[in-house]
Amino acid sequence: MKKLDGLQEVHLPPVLPSMDALSLAEKGLIGQFTGLWYSPRTVQRWVERNWTDKIQGKISIRFCGKGYFTFHFKCKEDKDFIFRKGPYFMDSRGLYLIKWTSDFDPELDVPNVVPVWVRLPHLLIHCWGDESVRAIGNVVGKYIDHSEPKENM
Repeated sequence: MKKLDGLQEVHLPPVLPSMDALSLAEKGLIGQFTGLWYSPRTVQRWVERNWTDKIQGKISIRFCGKGYFTFHFKCKEDKDFIFRKGPYFMDSRGLYLIKWTSDFDPELDVPNVVPVWVRLPHLLIHCWGDESVRAIGNVVGKYIDHSEPKENM
């Protein structure tokens, strides 16, 4: 072993990182909630409330810097299901979710497409139809879905 600036150099067997990378490429997602960076514990609880009852296997979660998490699923079908069924939100913060790649760098990669809720508080009632809301949404970005208006309390 060599020492670099007082640290020992570690040699990993080439099989271990390669096996992890192949597994993550097949069954991994990378995610970041927009805005504040949530703690690993908060993200773990959110996953338990929102994903675990929708999938067959388990998910391991690792914090990987700059608010990003790696979600490693037990099976590919679970990963594909969660990826397709988005968008996901924690309160009003959207979850930016991409498939895992070996060249992902949380220091360099910045989300360029994220889900957001757009409120239209003074939208005239004759514009509340699905097609009108979809047209408005597509001007702002790519329309995904709508929610029913909440009554004022």
